[in-house]
Amino acid sequence: MRRRLVVIVVLLLASVWLAGKISTDPGYVMLAYGGTSIEMSLWVAIAGLMTIGLLVWLIKAVLMLFFRPIKSSTTWWRERSAKRSERRAKRGFIAYIEGHWSAAADLLERAANDTENPLGDILFAAKAAHHADNKTLCDDLLARAEALDDVDAVAVAAVKAQIMIDRDHWETAVNVLDRLRVEAMYHPVCLQLYAKIYSHNKQWTQLRDLLPVLNKRGQYTENELLQWRNAMSIGLLQEAADADSPLEKINKVWKNFPAIVRDDAEVLTCYANMLIKSGNENKAEIILKGFLRTDWDERVIDLYGRCNGNDGVRQLMLAESWLKQREKDEVLLLALGRLSLQNQLWAKAKEYFVASINAKPNAEAYAELSRLCGSLGEWQKSSQYAQHAVRLGDVMLPKLPQPTAMR
Repeated sequence: MRRRLVVIVVLLLASVWLAGKISTDPGYVMLAYGGTSIEMSLWVAIAGLMTIGLLVWLIKAVLMLFFRPIKSSTTWWRERSAKRSERRAKRGFIAYIEGHWSAAADLLERAANDTENPLGDILFAAKAAHHADNKTLCDDLLARAEALDDVDAVAVAAVKAQIMIDRDHWETAVNVLDRLRVEAMYHPVCLQLYAKIYSHNKQWTQLRDLLPVLNKRGQYTENELLQWRNAMSIGLLQEAADADSPLEKINKVWKNFPAIVRDDAEVLTCYANMLIKSGNENKAEIILKGFLRTDWDERVIDLYGRCNGNDGVRQLMLAESWLKQREKDEVLLLALGRLSLQNQLWAKAKEYFVASINAKPNAEAYAELSRLCGSLGEWQKSSQYAQHAVRLGDVMLPKLPQPTAMR
């Protein structure tokens, strides 16, 4: 209460002092512009300025009363649109996971319209449209993604290249990736797409150069790396086999392979099979035997049974020694039957073929028995075995010695 009285007294004294100043020294202010001039006392000018300031403040206050609700409404609408976009995106991704491609494309495209960062929604919408076989919508969405500001160009290129591969447009796919090759070499998905393209185009040298990068920048399974490495290795061997002086070039390619490739059963059987076809069965037998002494693979033992080395008896005896640990291995028993044929041991061959069937019925053992029984004149048995072979699948038998000429 006292504070208020003090304030009132101070204001009254200030008013009396100000009134005295105005009456004794009113001051003088003149405003002139062109031929017009305005004259007034200093105190009137000060009062006018204060009045103008007050009016400006009042106008601003009134405007704020009108625009504040509008601003609040705009913020509410923006938040509502963002939530709606989030709901649509969620439903779109669920539809994508469930395989409802058309619905996913529609929901994700609409979600992209109401979000500040639409790239992810657009790319998944494009993929969904691609799965729905809606090429027009897919291409429009990809173009829209490419036109975005601050776009992740590598992400767009990866999606577009995969779609082009699915459409069997391999050249377009590699062109898309090559435009960003430097950046793409740091992205696992792009590297994987390059590997697919090189494998499809049989660009084995390029795939060979890419493999160290794949291995380094990884995030791939051992099985994926193995498939690419084997595809490259077998492809290089096949290229050598189709060239002039194939045996020399095949051997050169083989020698240049690292040990991990030469020890792989799939690549080794490919190389050994090429040696057999070129008439170098002795070398093929040595390579196959070396593998089987330290490792085991059905493809290798099967080819070993088809291979006719320099010493057929020793080859058969070595294979029989493996029976101690693999007496129920149908592939080994089949190979022993074929090695017996190469040594013209007809009865033993028949026993091994029967043992192979007893271990696990298979078309090749039945077919070998049918051919052998036919050569021995046992026509009824030959017919029965042939019927079993046909039921289990078609096979192509290797050329092997028989007791009599085939009729």
